[in-house]
Amino acid sequence: MCKHHERNTRGYLYEHIAVWEEANGKLPEGYVIHHLNGIRHDNRLSNLMALSRSKHHFALHLQALQKRIRDLEAEVSQQKLC
Repeated sequence: MCKHHERNTRGYLYEHIAVWEEANGKLPEGYVIHHLNGIRHDNRLSNLMALSRSKHHFALHLQALQKRIRDLEAEVSQQKLC
């Protein structure tokens, strides 16, 4: 089995890491790959972005808040129709 710095303990290299590294080179230490559209199995290069762990945490929090806002806006729209 090939050694790779990002393989897990079972020797598996996640596809999103492989796709990003094929285009950009080695993922910097302390960075993770973020799926821009939130769909974890959508590993198109255009959907992947390398972020520091702290920025990734912030991005996930921001996505959750944006989803909550969309849900509340939909709820308000439904109430206006009634």
